[in-house]
Amino acid sequence: MTEEQRWLLMHMGGWQIVWALCSPDGAKALMTSRWGSTGGGRLSDQAPEWLDGCGWETEAGKITPKWLRGKPAGAPTFTITAANINRYAAQLPDDIKAELIECRDQGTANADLSHRFCHCGSDPCGYRYLKDRICPPTPEQENQARADYWRIRALEHVVLAKALGLNRPADDQLELFEVGA
Repeated sequence: MTEEQRWLLMHMGGWQIVWALCSPDGAKALMTSRWGSTGGGRLSDQAPEWLDGCGWETEAGKITPKWLRGKPAGAPTFTITAANINRYAAQLPDDIKAELIECRDQGTANADLSHRFCHCGSDPCGYRYLKDRICPPTPEQENQARADYWRIRALEHVVLAKALGLNRPADDQLELFEVGA
């Protein structure tokens, strides 16, 4: 993939891009998601200026950059396909693939836990037949799940930058805060 394509994936970020780099099934799911954005600011000063206000559209098996107020001068024109992502992901070193998979698995576990929290207010719980409900969760359980969510989001950023070859000195400083711990 070109540097522009990789920067757009980094700009998109999040669990869907992590999953897309983990497996062809993840890339397929991304391409059928119809996920999009109308734009936002750059993640860092190291990101190209054309990403300011850049959104994206995922449709018809491809990702394309979009700008709400028109394409700025000098902004590249390109698309990203599942084949682009799969070819790129296939050449990633095993250690980076393992980090992507670990990040995906942590995110899934956190989402699964959070979805078990029940706030129905009934005593006994109206959903007790589901057996796995946590009703009600303690404040400590909710705070820990929320803290884990934000830790995993920061980890996604670090792992994606590494996987996409977009590490910059400023990004490496995140390791000082034990983002992956």
